[in-house]
Amino acid sequence: MLQRIYEGHQGIERCKNRARDVLFWPAMSKQIEDVVQMCGNCNRFQNSNAKEPMIKAEFPSRPWEKVATDVFDFKNRQYLLIADYYYPKLLEVSILIKLTSDTVIMNIKSIFARYGIPEILVSDNARYYTNSKFQEFAKSWEFKHITLSP
Repeated sequence: MLQRIYEGHQGIERCKNRARDVLFWPAMSKQIEDVVQMCGNCNRFQNSNAKEPMIKAEFPSRPWEKVATDVFDFKNRQYLLIADYYYPKLLEVSILIKLTSDTVIMNIKSIFARYGIPEILVSDNARYYTNSKFQEFAKSWEFKHITLSP
């Protein structure tokens, strides 16, 4: 029975799920694991991607030194969010009339006018953050713009 369950070289979890659908015996999971782990083909071609450790971000030394920004939708309206890394509960949200670089920049300028200009602004790679207008804005207002994957 073990060989029939393992016929397709599907790996430990898929073999266990396949077996559980039709039968059960004591120590079934352990025996399936043993069969799969002893297979030379499976050991040679198993996924060898090791999990990457979490990369911890440096904690800022003062408020508003490093901030993150994103645009989100809520009830069919777009909003700009800016969050402080030092005080994560400090959030600024503003409604965007149109979703363009100009409106995003205008709202960020308004928020910076109240709190000051941070040293670092982190965003995703959305078009309104990666175009030349936003890069010019970052350069003229003298903050470092870092983009991260979503």
